[in-house]
Amino acid sequence: MSPGTIEKLTKTFLMAQETGAFIVSNSYRSPGGCRPSFDELVLEPAQRQNQWKRIAAACADGRLCRIATTTDGQAQVTDAKLTKELLMSLPTGVRLTSNVYKPSDGMSVPLFAEFVAPPDDREAQWQRIRAEGMNGKTCRVFESRVAYEQWLVG
Repeated sequence: MSPGTIEKLTKTFLMAQETGAFIVSNSYRSPGGCRPSFDELVLEPAQRQNQWKRIAAACADGRLCRIATTTDGQAQVTDAKLTKELLMSLPTGVRLTSNVYKPSDGMSVPLFAEFVAPPDDREAQWQRIRAEGMNGKTCRVFESRVAYEQWLVG
């Protein structure tokens, strides 16, 4: 990801961003002030109204934010152990795929593949991960849709 530019986080600004760009507010949550009040990948246009509601609920609307986009054309991929702590720490919209595959139409596909849900939906997502038996297994974390698509064709 590029280091990013600093902009005022407005609804107009959000709607103009590229899907998959990463927004991090410059304001922090209490207690401790160590986590940004809002940090997510920009979602598909159809999902941005709800994303804007989360920004407003986090009191990040109108505040300065940093926006980063992938500029080097390289897939941003990390392998990690899929734990609840990892899931809860990832930004909304990051793509997770298991390293465990199943046959489907003559090819292998990940047993589990989802975009990280918004914070309010993560507990249900964690329950799906556990139901698939993926908790504690190695997974791939793709920082953007572009990274995931590059990996698919790679």
